[in-house]
Amino acid sequence: MTTRLQIVVAMALALVLAEAARGPRAGAAEGPGSVPWARILTQPADWYGSVAARRIAMQVVAFQYPEGGWPKNIDMARPLSAEAVAALRVERRADGGPTIDNGATWTQLRFLAAVVARTGAPELRRAVEQGLDYLLRAQYPDGGWPQFYPDTSGYRAHVTFNDDAMTRVVELMRDVAWRRSPFGFVDDQRTRRAEDAFRRAVTCILRCQVVVEGRRTAWCAQHDHETLAPAPARSFEPVSLSGRESVGILELLMSFDDPSPDLVAAVDGGVAWLRSVGLHGLRVVTTGRSGQRDQDRVTVADPSAPALWARFYEIGTNRPLFAGRDGALHGSLNEIERERRIGYAYLGAWPEELLARSYPAWRSRRDVKAARVVAPSPPGRVLRIALVGDSTVTDDKGWGAGFARLLAPGVDCVNQARSGRSSRSYLNEGHWKSAIAQHPDYLLIQFGHNDMPGKGADRETDPSITYRDLLTRYVDETRAAGVRLVLVTPMTRRGFQNGRVIDDLLPYAEAMQKLAAEKSVPLVDLHARSLALVEKLGPVAAGELGPLKEDGTPDRTHLNAKGSDLMARLIVSELRKAVPELAPWLKAAEVPLGGTATPQKPLR
Repeated sequence: MTTRLQIVVAMALALVLAEAARGPRAGAAEGPGSVPWARILTQPADWYGSVAARRIAMQVVAFQYPEGGWPKNIDMARPLSAEAVAALRVERRADGGPTIDNGATWTQLRFLAAVVARTGAPELRRAVEQGLDYLLRAQYPDGGWPQFYPDTSGYRAHVTFNDDAMTRVVELMRDVAWRRSPFGFVDDQRTRRAEDAFRRAVTCILRCQVVVEGRRTAWCAQHDHETLAPAPARSFEPVSLSGRESVGILELLMSFDDPSPDLVAAVDGGVAWLRSVGLHGLRVVTTGRSGQRDQDRVTVADPSAPALWARFYEIGTNRPLFAGRDGALHGSLNEIERERRIGYAYLGAWPEELLARSYPAWRSRRDVKAARVVAPSPPGRVLRIALVGDSTVTDDKGWGAGFARLLAPGVDCVNQARSGRSSRSYLNEGHWKSAIAQHPDYLLIQFGHNDMPGKGADRETDPSITYRDLLTRYVDETRAAGVRLVLVTPMTRRGFQNGRVIDDLLPYAEAMQKLAAEKSVPLVDLHARSLALVEKLGPVAAGELGPLKEDGTPDRTHLNAKGSDLMARLIVSELRKAVPELAPWLKAAEVPLGGTATPQKPLR
């Protein structure tokens, strides 16, 4: 391993020197090591093609075990030198072998894949393939993953959710299976194996959920790999229900757009349990200096403190558990030794975001979908229209609900829009296949808001290249399915600067217009119509078309009921002209203020 590491060091040094001789590159980091390992997955998309990213990637490969996995708790972004090589050899002897614990392996794979997607480097691609093969080999037949592999001695053999280890691996397998960015380069065989691994893992997760007196509750941080029963790990990690790890599992299960009844029941049961075990009137207080002998962490009574959750709860009683290194169970953080009080997270607000926002939004989407599923088709249905797009097209935050209200009796509107999606991610995640499977007569497509720079490599597109190519694919596949397509340019945002609308979506609208003309596809120019209307309304009235954000300011992207109705009227008025044969099935839609004025050149 020493030889391999030295070779990679030499390669990295040669690369840096060669690039330095060529001069600065656009998007390249200013110097080696400028990105800390803790933030290696949160950099701008272009950075992963930089000199710094490739240097770090070569170092990451140096740490890869022959089995394909990586060790934990090592800073792999630190620039290597002769002195560092010697130090790393020492660290490597003590790293414990390949693991998924503490972010190991899945973090390296996501980082390397991002660099491969930007550079195509074959040696890095091979490392990704070896890492995927390692994870696929490590998975148990029942779908779980051990904390370490191949060393599964002691509690390392347990199916481990601790610190979200298995949850992150399952998410990675999902992204590989669905060819989400940056894993689009993965070959078909590994993609199919990842899909099988993902499905088995979800089945394992559902089987691991602890049922108490007929009620679904939560998950233990680790489960026996043969029986899937809750299992202990270290002395201070008892058999219990987890107030922390269960949150990540629930977030994963809520990522399904079409969850099965079992999955819905698992989420509802887990959330109900979390709501029931929150601790109130308690505050955690940390005193002293970090790393010093006077540092301590204790709980004090505080009736005004926000809710906290325990890391461990006794199964059946839901009593919070606190254990020190002696393994003895206590009912209070203050009763265990100081070293554990400051060295382990026994209490936290982990479920707060899930309970306040994520779950209510998910439940709302499920309720809307369930209403569509159980509602019979309108008597005498003669037409079906499907909607495809992002959150600005959905029923709850976009113009979808307003549009459905403007359809004549007998027209079935199926809204397949998905929040947070772009033209790229909607296709890669399989939503497009589901939309076509609805067998609509007409299909309206609007994308752009999440295609913009800064939305992440798995979503963003270039207006004149990837956005256009993806729209072309939508057009061709819609026609091949015998469905009549209508392109809808992205609705404007309603932000103003110096009294003018900030038109950041114009490049996407123009790209769609050009494609529609070239491919002879009907077009609704919602971008131009909405921008003209928003210009007329002005900042205050335009802000009233959307909901309020948490800070009380207007949401200038999404729509409330008033905004949905108004934008839908713009669409219907244009749709009558773009697709005349649809006119009999569209209600009259007078647009207040006209919304047809030609605006001055907007701000960009």
